[in-house]
Amino acid sequence: TSSRPASTYRPNTMARIARRVEMQRKQDMPEPAPLIPRDDEQIDANDVLERLVAVAASGREDLIESQIPDVLDSCAELCQKGQYADAERLYHTVLQYSPRNATALCNLGIIVERVQDNPKMAASLYEQALEASGGEDSTCLINLARVTYRVTSNIAQPRKLLQRVLAIDPTHSAALSNMALLLLS
Repeated sequence: TSSRPASTYRPNTMARIARRVEMQRKQDMPEPAPLIPRDDEQIDANDVLERLVAVAASGREDLIESQIPDVLDSCAELCQKGQYADAERLYHTVLQYSPRNATALCNLGIIVERVQDNPKMAASLYEQALEASGGEDSTCLINLARVTYRVTSNIAQPRKLLQRVLAIDPTHSAALSNMALLLLS
């Protein structure tokens, strides 16, 4: 189960946003403002979410996809500030528009693992992220190795995962240190 807060958007607000986006498109107005604020502004998850929904209402898949990196940057900043519930909500929104976004899946897995203390759900998210990334994402492989060991206490599967990282980069320090800890356990 997720501890995501319920949406705070009222239907009339969503309709107003959709009408505004449609008017902009009809009038050939410039693209909507960037989703991520300037460096001197604070991130407001509700504002980022509102803007993403407005962009989505335009129906322009290319514009939606172009905004996702900004949303992911906002999520990372929210996590750095300890605002995990807001980041989680934004990651879920990204996944609504881009269900195979490896970054969102992997980072959501980190929140689920560390904040919600749900290693099984985190493992599932890491596996989805690996599938979406072609199985070569070192961070996801290391995270999956960690939660797999945590859940099973068996070193065989985590060892294989870490060996995959080391096959990609034999000097990967996190993989080397995790492998050493695994072999010492």
